[in-house]
Amino acid sequence: MYCAEDLAAYPLLRDVIQDSGLRFVLDSLTGVFSRPYILRYVQRLIDARVPHELAIIDLDNFKDINDRYGHSTGDIVLSRVGEDLRRCAGANGLVGRFGGDEFLLVTFQGNDYDRMHDFYEALYAGRVFRREIPAGEYAVTLTATTGCAAFPKDADDYDGLFSKIDKALYRGKSKGRNCYIIYLREKHERLQITSLARRSMYETFRQMAEGFSAGRDLREKMKAVFEPLRVSLRLSRLIYADCGGRAFDALTGESLGVLPGLDRLTAGGVCVLNNLDPLRGDFSTLFDFLTGISIGSALILRVGEAGSGLGQLIFCPEVHNMHIWQDDECAAAYILACMTGQYLNGLNRAEDR
Repeated sequence: MYCAEDLAAYPLLRDVIQDSGLRFVLDSLTGVFSRPYILRYVQRLIDARVPHELAIIDLDNFKDINDRYGHSTGDIVLSRVGEDLRRCAGANGLVGRFGGDEFLLVTFQGNDYDRMHDFYEALYAGRVFRREIPAGEYAVTLTATTGCAAFPKDADDYDGLFSKIDKALYRGKSKGRNCYIIYLREKHERLQITSLARRSMYETFRQMAEGFSAGRDLREKMKAVFEPLRVSLRLSRLIYADCGGRAFDALTGESLGVLPGLDRLTAGGVCVLNNLDPLRGDFSTLFDFLTGISIGSALILRVGEAGSGLGQLIFCPEVHNMHIWQDDECAAAYILACMTGQYLNGLNRAEDR
């Protein structure tokens, strides 16, 4: 677990720790930075134009570990990985927990490819991965897939950096996982995440279509569709707003009040919000609502054609999640918006008759 002495060399963290206290900055299970604070640190590095490298480390088939050995064993594995990554990064990097089985690693290798390669080669040579981890009465074989990119060499802003990391990560997964990919413009710039993720997205689309068709009404259809979307898009909530902006939880039917201006946001069909700053001012009601439920980004799609009056769908990622929406995620959301529009149009035609 990080202590105050470990972090004294990082001036961009001092006021955060002083304001929040170290106990609230760290993830309680792994002892590394929690997601909001490691992402805030990355944003500060970018704002200050500090060169660094950023990686997402995704443990391979972690669900199988939980299913086979139990969640307590899974927690031991996560804690051990966090400690090992922290130890390997040493004074030349910081580790945060990015998601359930994902870690975010910030290093300072001078944007030098050879140094980055040597560092990750050591991680994958048994220091952290490709080895057995003692976990209670079990010995768990652990591998991971890593995507890494450098600022400002590969990208000079927050969204661009995560886009490059995602390309590298998806490339690693398409190669069979259990590897690290360092972004190289000449090799990876033209990669399309949608093509790399096609197989997994096909399964998501299939489950969505089957679930939507089986539901007897809109709430049942949304409930059936939500689970594959939750896994694929890492959603926390799905909200439907009618043409008057009256919003409802799509799963429970709970009224959430009126969210004006959604039709203007989705005039082009879709509004991708990787952060909520564009909502300040003209869309303050929506901004206050989303921040009030701890949502840091959103994907909003129009249901039906422009002027159809069928409303909007709001896709909310996991809470405290600075989510970068990708093309494949937008495609899954678009399919649901189309299915919802067709269903509501069918109801309207039936009422007209």
